[in-house]
Amino acid sequence: MSLPLGRFLVRTPWLVVFADGLRVFPTGFEFALHVRRDLRPRDVARGEAVDWQPPFVQEHDSEDQLRFGVLFPDGRRAVAQQGWSVEWRTPEGPRPPVIAPQDGSGSWDHWDQSFWVWGLPAGGPVTVFYSWAEEGVPETRFELDGDALRAAAAETLVFWPEPEPEPEQDAEPEQD
Repeated sequence: MSLPLGRFLVRTPWLVVFADGLRVFPTGFEFALHVRRDLRPRDVARGEAVDWQPPFVQEHDSEDQLRFGVLFPDGRRAVAQQGWSVEWRTPEGPRPPVIAPQDGSGSWDHWDQSFWVWGLPAGGPVTVFYSWAEEGVPETRFELDGDALRAAAAETLVFWPEPEPEPEQDAEPEQD
């Protein structure tokens, strides 16, 4: 189920970052971040070569990239990063939230990246926090309405229901 989300995270004369495309599922939600960069004022106009790395694809976690995460009301948090593993999908996986990068594409002046957030809080809002030190963006926060997320999750169409747990077998009495 889709919920409205259209929010500027960063807006400078040469850089815009915005979030949209909030879709909710029974086990979490996804949204997209979009980066648009006008290289003319800063780089191209000065005759400098265009040497810009998209903000989400560095090989390692770095202050140079756009950093963001989510905070649940009970204090649990997750930070988006490259190199995530599918191990969280196992039954013994980590406790939510978990942020996993999904589809992403772009070029020298734009980048679009979707993210999956596994888990929904039991109550209260989800706080999204972000920063981008290289671009002079200090940590900033905004909230997603947790009640709306949970209500939308309850209304989603489930394609494949979770399997019923196997009934526990009574232990056979030991024989002498």
